[in-house]
Amino acid sequence: MKILCFLSCLLLAASMNAQDFITLKSGEDLKTKVVEVLDTEVKYKSWENQTGPTRTLAKAEIFQIVYENGSKELFGNLEQPKKSSADLKIPTPKNQKMAFGFNAVYQIPVFDFREEQQIGDKLSGARSGFGGELRFRVRNLPNNFSAGFGLGFQSTPYDLSVSDGVLVYVFSGKYNQILFDVASGMEIPLDSEGKNRFVLEGMFGLNFLKITGDLADDLKYSGLSTKAFGLNYGADLGFLVDNHFTIGTRLHASSLLETEDGFKIPAASFQLYAGYEF
Repeated sequence: MKILCFLSCLLLAASMNAQDFITLKSGEDLKTKVVEVLDTEVKYKSWENQTGPTRTLAKAEIFQIVYENGSKELFGNLEQPKKSSADLKIPTPKNQKMAFGFNAVYQIPVFDFREEQQIGDKLSGARSGFGGELRFRVRNLPNNFSAGFGLGFQSTPYDLSVSDGVLVYVFSGKYNQILFDVASGMEIPLDSEGKNRFVLEGMFGLNFLKITGDLADDLKYSGLSTKAFGLNYGADLGFLVDNHFTIGTRLHASSLLETEDGFKIPAASFQLYAGYEF
């Protein structure tokens, strides 16, 4: 009796190992008895119904066959699961919701600073200058929007020639500005983690101007102010690299409000900036 049980177990184990497994590229496994492997197709019978009909599979659908003796025959690669339209979303930055940083700014005047005194003198001659700014931003707002504010300083040298119709006077010095602005815009992620982004931003704020040098002395002598408050506005096109480094361009304009003594200086500049954010 023990011998019969032992032989039954051996036959059962042999029967379990005698099946061929066909793995489809979709990942599905079929228990079969392979009948024939042709050039473009494989013929097999279902393991559960070996006396039933012979079925056919195209080799293009098959990933591998594992035969009853343990040998394998590969036909291709498994298919990657397809993503639904719900999974195809624009990547949104998930790290660093708040950022504090600083930028160094190089500015090139688009048109010169000008001032008209009561006698009609024309002042011009602003040159390229440097500045710096501190910025705070809230990132990762809905639809990849961001918002924040900035505090900056700009210093623009000038060389001015003033003519009263008889004599030409030459002045040199600096226009120094302190600027505060609020900014809002959109950050478009360039990778799945949002570490690299394209930044499009607009800004609007207030500025304070103080003139130094020869022109300041002349204005004081003429009873005119060397200080003024005004508005500033601009548009940024830039990049955030590796979630920290900032680089970009800015078109910036200042429109200083006219003071009681008639002093007014509008200006615009093209700026390049680079910095770091924490």
